[in-house]
Amino acid sequence: MLKVPFAVDDFPLFREELENAKRLLYIGDNAGEIVLDKVLIEELRWAVDCEVAFAVRGGPCINDALRKDAEGVGMGEVARVVDTGSDGIGVPYPVYFILKDKCEAVARELRVRYGDVVFKRHP
Repeated sequence: MLKVPFAVDDFPLFREELENAKRLLYIGDNAGEIVLDKVLIEELRWAVDCEVAFAVRGGPCINDALRKDAEGVGMGEVARVVDTGSDGIGVPYPVYFILKDKCEAVARELRVRYGDVVFKRHP
């Protein structure tokens, strides 16, 4: 997947915004993916000098990462672990998504093809 170009590529905008950032809120998603999140945060911290907080769900919701999952992979070594205070879906902030589309409905919403890799700012 790393050799596949992004179907939507807002990475240049992300990098520009990150260069001026004092803080970064990284929102964890699936519990099974947070090991890769930790690696990405390590790389981001290498490239920029800002405080990083890793947000997990405040309570069980689908397969989302919880504080115990973050602690289990040592996320606290690279970021301050916080929870959203909610077991609901979503956050009220502009966010960047890095994803491989695995759902036709999401592909339609993002205007990409099923299976495309996306790096997108929303809104």
